[in-house]
Amino acid sequence: MGEDGSAGAGPRRAFSAPACRWRDRGRSRVVADGPAQRRSTAGVLSGRWDDRCIAVTHRRVALVTGSSRGLGAAIARRLALDDFAVAVNSSPGDEQVAAVSRSIGVDGGVAEGFFADVTDEDQVAGLVAAITSSLRRSDVLVLNATSPQPEASLAEVAWADHLAQLGYFVKSPVLLGRAVLPGMQARRYGRIVHIDSEVAHRPPPGRSAYATAKSAQIGLTAAGPANWRRSVSP
Repeated sequence: MGEDGSAGAGPRRAFSAPACRWRDRGRSRVVADGPAQRRSTAGVLSGRWDDRCIAVTHRRVALVTGSSRGLGAAIARRLALDDFAVAVNSSPGDEQVAAVSRSIGVDGGVAEGFFADVTDEDQVAGLVAAITSSLRRSDVLVLNATSPQPEASLAEVAWADHLAQLGYFVKSPVLLGRAVLPGMQARRYGRIVHIDSEVAHRPPPGRSAYATAKSAQIGLTAAGPANWRRSVSP
């Protein structure tokens, strides 16, 4: 799910449509890949290597959470145009993951889809492991995932609603940051990008849970560089 509040449910599978793969006349194959499976789909071309692109291992890799639609999909496509290999992510069962990955591949980019609940520690570990196995690294992390946002007065919003928002805007960035940081430290390069919102600065009526969680994420963002600057080169 992304900053537009969309969500999906279903089995944990992922789809890929990288531009640099051996083409096999459009057939697809499912490959076991850690805690999830990923489906590799090739274009309908003759059985030959497509040499019109750069190998995945020569590109920086960006993980964009909640990138199956809306703002996240736009970010994924823009990064692909800038020559990043993109890990497209959403909740399990979201069919738009495949659509975004394929569209990037059709445009000559490199993208692969990965399903994971980014508020679950085990699934986050599996997500980063699967990306590392397939795309070799995670150089850039874009934290775009969100959940449906309750709209009600403060008196009507339950603590569980606040926790749900904090799960995406504080817990998820912490889990994902901890998962990708060791690789960034090893390569002496990394970028972690948070998505701000005007709602945090000028909250409208009925958006207390979202505004509070986004404000907490802004605090986490401010604290991050001071703690990680010594580990990852600018």
